[in-house]
Amino acid sequence: MPLPGMARRFRRCQTAPSHNAEQGSILLRQNMSRKGASGTLPPVPPNGLITGARPRFWLVGILLLAYLLAGTAAFYLAMDDMSGDRSGNLALDALYFCVVTMTTVGYDDIVPSSDVAKLLACVFAFAGVALVGAFLSKAADYLVEKQGARLPRGAP
Repeated sequence: MPLPGMARRFRRCQTAPSHNAEQGSILLRQNMSRKGASGTLPPVPPNGLITGARPRFWLVGILLLAYLLAGTAAFYLAMDDMSGDRSGNLALDALYFCVVTMTTVGYDDIVPSSDVAKLLACVFAFAGVALVGAFLSKAADYLVEKQGARLPRGAP
């Protein structure tokens, strides 16, 4: 609380943009001209596939699962070009190799031996790391939003 006779001084945050009165009035006039008969702005359409610019958690999860299944099928077909300790089930070995490669663990027990299989593993690893990262990012965003919704709102 300020002392009697002294005015309260506010400082602008360094990260806040400075206000340009002329530019603000231009934007206000543009928004007023866009308003319809109801007096509200029209809804802005999303600019991305299905959900806007940022895909949702479930969409990234479905993409990750589809990528894992496609990789499993590709490495199942290329299992003749792989060397190392393999079990009798080629589909399980292909799925295991995909998960180990996509998460960059690399146990080195199943190794691509031909140039084509090595190139396929490299492409699969790069794209897989990006998808796993996107999936973990969306999972973290979901958990933070869920936790934020549970917190009580402060008084204004």
